[in-house]
Amino acid sequence: MSETEKDKALYEWARAYRDFDLTAWERLPDIELYMDQLINYLGRILKLQEKSEDSPLLTASMVNNYVKGGYIERPRQKKYDKGHIAALYMLCSSKQNLSVPDAAQLLTMLSEYCPLSEIYTLFGERQREIAEELTEPLLSGGEMASNELLNMALDLTLRSSAERLVAERILEQLSAQRSEELLASEQKKEEEKRAEEAEKKAEEAEKKAEKARKKAEAERKEKEKKEADGARAESASAEKEKKEG
Repeated sequence: MSETEKDKALYEWARAYRDFDLTAWERLPDIELYMDQLINYLGRILKLQEKSEDSPLLTASMVNNYVKGGYIERPRQKKYDKGHIAALYMLCSSKQNLSVPDAAQLLTMLSEYCPLSEIYTLFGERQREIAEELTEPLLSGGEMASNELLNMALDLTLRSSAERLVAERILEQLSAQRSEELLASEQKKEEEKRAEEAEKKAEEAEKKAEKARKKAEAERKEKEKKEADGARAESASAEKEKKEG
């Protein structure tokens, strides 16, 4: 391939990448897809982000590993819905800058604030904005010399490395914070459970004590009744003897 052809290929790729519009959530397949259909569908969408056809961003084995790792939800009867499609697209796009666990964690944290459909829409919008920004030098007109392209590649490499580092630190901080909150929540639940159990035991003890008091009161009254009956019987017997005497 000549230099002119290489420049043309780079320009065409940059233009296609800039103009790429992520399929809207409403336009994602409503029917569930089997694995081969899923791979073919996402393969077409992810094509511009792949280095070559020999380096696909998604394969069936990858999908299975993501499911086993808990990075995406399990399919229903081996079928994948639009939620799986959206999650896999964002995971595959993000894993080029983050590890798969970090990328999955990012999506999980975002899902605590808004539904998947909104995350997916925002993801596509931000991806388009960044693509326009990064490809602008390549498409602004005028052929760039090799040294200019190399300097641009260096700048992008350093920027990508720095951005990944910052993103990882943010996720690390939020993950630690989330773990502390979960631990505090679990401790609070445990304390509430113990307090509830203690209160229940106290109520049971009070019920037993009340039952014992009532029993003692009933026995006391029964004893007093027997004593009163006995005293009346003795009095009546004495009165009878007195009359007979």
